[in-house]
Amino acid sequence: MQESSPPTEMNEVARSIAADAQWTAWYTIISGGLVCLTIIGAIIGVPLVIAGLRLKESNEAMLSFAGSSSPEALLEAMQKQKSYWNIQKIFIIIALVFFVLYLVVFVPMMMTILGKMGGAMPTE
Repeated sequence: MQESSPPTEMNEVARSIAADAQWTAWYTIISGGLVCLTIIGAIIGVPLVIAGLRLKESNEAMLSFAGSSSPEALLEAMQKQKSYWNIQKIFIIIALVFFVLYLVVFVPMMMTILGKMGGAMPTE
């Protein structure tokens, strides 16, 4: 049984997704690498690099699918993108938690400090 090539519109969409994924993958890899320059930043940077690599692998599988009707290539692309999006989701949740902590701790602390100062900024 011979596999047929995917419809032209599907090829174009797959190539467009692959182009966007390639740009985003390289951005994520480079950003993660720069964040890794500090020891504490490596905690965030290494998962970013891994996410970027997963997206790059997804891009390659998507291009493979665009050239054929291989369901295996499409499945691989989707699995790699799932991994990328799971890592991104974790980062978003962590960012939201830190934002809430900022609001709960820092804002009341600043209100207390400004209240003790009488609302006026110190002058020299």
